[in-house]
Amino acid sequence: MSLFVLTTFQLYARTLILYLLIPVATGDSRGPSLSSRRESIWIITEILELASNGSTTTLIARKLGLNYRAAQGYVERLLASGHLRKHLTTVNMLHELTEKGEQFLAGLKAIKRDADEVFNPPRRSTVLAEDQSGPYSPWRGSRPYRAPPETRQ
Repeated sequence: MSLFVLTTFQLYARTLILYLLIPVATGDSRGPSLSSRRESIWIITEILELASNGSTTTLIARKLGLNYRAAQGYVERLLASGHLRKHLTTVNMLHELTEKGEQFLAGLKAIKRDADEVFNPPRRSTVLAEDQSGPYSPWRGSRPYRAPPETRQ
């Protein structure tokens, strides 16, 4: 089952990335592209996370720091690809995740988690045992190490 989901996720990811690259390849500058300041794939991840609880385009724009037109472009692409659906309430038009969107979001979260492990490894401890410190370490022993005076020949 997990192999099928991974294969399905890879197909969705390739389709979405190609869909985002079309404006760049054709010179169309109206939509978001991967050359923008933040990478589009992570903006899409954040949009999908917001849509999991239902959100409007205005809320998406405000939470992500995008202008309305840019947020609308991302939402329209996600609606066209079937990752989001519209839900009309008495007050607003909400965008909600579809099952396809939920699977895609789960895969993107897994990729982000793995990428964070690769690019942000845990910091090594700076505490050294006495036998691990070198002769020039200021922490060698209980008092600072002072080099012996140089002698001239």
